[in-house]
Amino acid sequence: MLFLSTQALAQNKVLNGKVNDAKGNPISGASVRVVGSNKGTITNDKGEFSLTIATNASLQVTSTNFENKVVAVQGKSTLTIVLAEESTNLSDVVIIGYGSQKKKDLTGAVRKINLEGSPLSTMTNVNALSALQGTPGVNVGAVTTAGASPSILVRGQRSLSASNAPLIILDGVIFSGNLNEINTQDIASFDVLMDASAAAIYGSRAANGVIIVTTKVGKAGKPVITFTNNYGVQSWTRKPDMRMGDDFIKWRTDNRRLAGQADLSVQKVLDPKELIAYNAGQQINWLDEITQFAPLNDVNMSVSGKSDNVNYYVSGSFLNQKGVIDNDQFKKYNIAAKLDAKINKWLSYGLNFYYSARDYSGLTPRMDQATIGTPYAYKWKDESKNILDKSPASANLVNPYWESQYDDNLEKYTSTRIIGYVAADIPYVKGLNFRVNISKNKTETVSGNFRHEAYFINPDNALDVAAPTKFLANTYGSMVNGLNNSWEVQNLLTYKKSFQNHNFDALAGYQRDYTAVSTLSTSASDFNSAGTTTLGYYGLHLGNPANQRVRSAFEERSNLGYLGRLNYNYNSKYYLTMNYRKDGYSAFAPGRKFAEFYGGALAYAISEEAFFKKALPVVNYLKFRLGYGQNGNQGIDPYETMANIASGSTVFGSTSTLFIYQGNLSNLGLSWEKTTTTNFGLNIAMFNNRITGDLNIYKSQTTDQLLTRSLPSLSGFGSVRTNIGQVDNQGVEASITGVIIEPKSANGIRWEATANLWLNRNKVVALTGVDADGNGVEDDDLGNRWFIGKPIGAIYDYRVDGIVQTGDADYIAKYGAKPGDLKILDINGAARGDGLPDGKINSFDRTIVGYVQPRYSWSFANTVSYKNWQFYFNFNAITGGGSDNYYNSANSTYNLSTFGNNQQQNWLNLEYWTPETPSNTFARPNYSNPYGYSYPHARTFVRLQDVSLQYALNAKQIEKLKIKGLKFYVSAKNPIVFSDWLGLDPENGGVLGQSNPVFKTINFGTTLTF
Repeated sequence: MLFLSTQALAQNKVLNGKVNDAKGNPISGASVRVVGSNKGTITNDKGEFSLTIATNASLQVTSTNFENKVVAVQGKSTLTIVLAEESTNLSDVVIIGYGSQKKKDLTGAVRKINLEGSPLSTMTNVNALSALQGTPGVNVGAVTTAGASPSILVRGQRSLSASNAPLIILDGVIFSGNLNEINTQDIASFDVLMDASAAAIYGSRAANGVIIVTTKVGKAGKPVITFTNNYGVQSWTRKPDMRMGDDFIKWRTDNRRLAGQADLSVQKVLDPKELIAYNAGQQINWLDEITQFAPLNDVNMSVSGKSDNVNYYVSGSFLNQKGVIDNDQFKKYNIAAKLDAKINKWLSYGLNFYYSARDYSGLTPRMDQATIGTPYAYKWKDESKNILDKSPASANLVNPYWESQYDDNLEKYTSTRIIGYVAADIPYVKGLNFRVNISKNKTETVSGNFRHEAYFINPDNALDVAAPTKFLANTYGSMVNGLNNSWEVQNLLTYKKSFQNHNFDALAGYQRDYTAVSTLSTSASDFNSAGTTTLGYYGLHLGNPANQRVRSAFEERSNLGYLGRLNYNYNSKYYLTMNYRKDGYSAFAPGRKFAEFYGGALAYAISEEAFFKKALPVVNYLKFRLGYGQNGNQGIDPYETMANIASGSTVFGSTSTLFIYQGNLSNLGLSWEKTTTTNFGLNIAMFNNRITGDLNIYKSQTTDQLLTRSLPSLSGFGSVRTNIGQVDNQGVEASITGVIIEPKSANGIRWEATANLWLNRNKVVALTGVDADGNGVEDDDLGNRWFIGKPIGAIYDYRVDGIVQTGDADYIAKYGAKPGDLKILDINGAARGDGLPDGKINSFDRTIVGYVQPRYSWSFANTVSYKNWQFYFNFNAITGGGSDNYYNSANSTYNLSTFGNNQQQNWLNLEYWTPETPSNTFARPNYSNPYGYSYPHARTFVRLQDVSLQYALNAKQIEKLKIKGLKFYVSAKNPIVFSDWLGLDPENGGVLGQSNPVFKTINFGTTLTF
């Protein structure tokens, strides 16, 4: 016995080891386990570990974003283990509905976008959804004001009238708020469920796709404190060049000359107030005037860690953003706390807490007036007394600051979210788990507006300036307080079982959620008796009692769902997924509240076949996928199926009397829109995983559209909401990632690039089924620009062949046009579409001249690494044109009479038509656009969307400073855009004087870890 014990002790010894990456940097938090036992540890901040093990043992080493490695100890007492970065994203863990899978095991179309640790984390995305720009199949709109949220579409527009917004899931539960509530620095990744087979598990709210947001968690090892500071400066991506000085005088002179004015001296061309400024040499560029210095400061601090039984992450942040336009501002405070803990081997629990306070208060100057305003003007009448010059010139020109200077605005939001769970691995039944998720959310809003007496004065009238209180009777204001309370409960039972080569993953669940929204609105006017409006919207009780109003409102909605899913694969070669969901929604009428949705998918990893490996050894992985399923859209508000009560007032004698009446027609048969989708896809990896890619081709039909249908006036109602109509979608999404340059050494150059291409085509298949003209074809809806067999968003307008020139005598005589007018084509006669010109220009000559939706989109992202440097840049583009004229939008920038009196307003410093300069692009200055032409133009653009350069200290530098990490970076968002679009930014179709600018941001950042 003594001999055996001594021999056993001799076979065990202490092993001191270290785990590094390929560049020699230590990997902290790596898991080091003894193969065949439960013994193990994790590496410290320096990547070191120590274990007492048998001399013939083997170690399995794993760490996130690195390939697993098994190493034989072979009696060594010291050991350095080098882990290689994962060379393919097929091993990524993807979050799916109520669970997760490795990407290689997916059967549906799912996109994963990592923020944590990626170059995207250096971008200044105030709203995290902006990070999805450039993702295949996802179209994210541009942001034009501080703190704004971008629009987002997944696989195009399906619904004509109901919401097209995707469902958002935050840490496993439905998120119904604004994602601005969540700090971007707290988000680890996005997973986008694109097709019905992937999203069907969410049933009645998943027709527009599902975006799953996963927040950060602690990493193994000692507590980690991370401090991140970003400071950026924003500016216009494209700023119009308006006329100044002699260019403006010429513009005004040509305008008056073509209008028939004889005396074209400066004294007669300029208005009296303009002439005063002109003689004084005073000019003002109004667009420069309303542009403010626009810094963005984002400060974040977090503490996180992980042990065998506890994982925690706590963070706090403050963001202060000023928009490009004066007084556009946004402030946000965030606190997040996450805890996951194991009570014992089979029971665990977790709690997430999120708090957000957001402030959008303030009014911006009027963009239209800043655009068209005369340069010969003064901003202030008396700056020392805070008195603006209201009308720098006559007609419709108003000081852009007039409203924002004398009106008050309040807009604040406070949100609290709590997510908790308890999970139990059922004893004695291996693989069976029961989990309860509970979330509680509360959002409080307060908004107010007040117009003070100074707004009503005439600054040119000394009596008004001296006694503004005489306008107190004209003042008014309002305030709204809102409260949104919601909760959700999920009960989920999962069972995972593997035997031989069969792998099962089953899910059954029950879900319920509830939302209640209440508002209290107050308003008042006439503060004459109060004698002051100093309190603004906080003093509404001081208004005339006869003009004080209070209104309250309340609505509630609830959802109930039963769900089930089965994932099966045989030997990671043949895959099957089946989904089922039954949903109930309280807003639908009895008998129509419930609907059933389903989905299924098959996949075949042909690369796992022996014959394939032999025939095509360069292909490391190839899987084909086929999915089919149905999802729903419940996009109606509570009580919309019912006949609601409306109110009004009338006068009997001298008494105002309130009355009520039925405001709309009920429809108790209203139910879900339904979208049925078929998706074919493939995933591929080649040349030792150096090239990876995927392809998805899909087609969907959205039926039972939630349309508002017009009714005959004799019915007593103008319209009714009903289920009618169909829209079809089809599209292609392709993505390929390749390592263009592989490093030859640990600190060598590595260049990885990802190219994406996607397109979507929708088509209106049916509307109301009405054939009023009796031609045997269902009628189009001209008012909404919906045409049977055509894409949504058709541009219905005249065709224009340039500008009428002095030599176009026949056209002038035939159509009564003048030189310098738009040359509108006569293409129809007495009926739309008859193709028989009749010598008249009228509404029958309108036709489809283009479509709003893109022709196709692409992006090209690159990451170049060298030693401790990393350079990232990403191009994003949306392309229009083609035979059908895609990606067009109305552009009133070309319309010189957009704001009414084009003999007074300013315009772009571009050439326009005059007899001496016969432009064929821009009409004469005094053209009044009598046919209401919308000037549609292509918005095609290529944008350098993101670019960053970062440097991270190496291991020796970090050790010398006694910290865990330090990274410096400079980044830019939207620095360059190439486009022929005239106006502001092409991505949002920004037009002159009607849109706010898209931001260009240069950012400097630091991340310190200790």
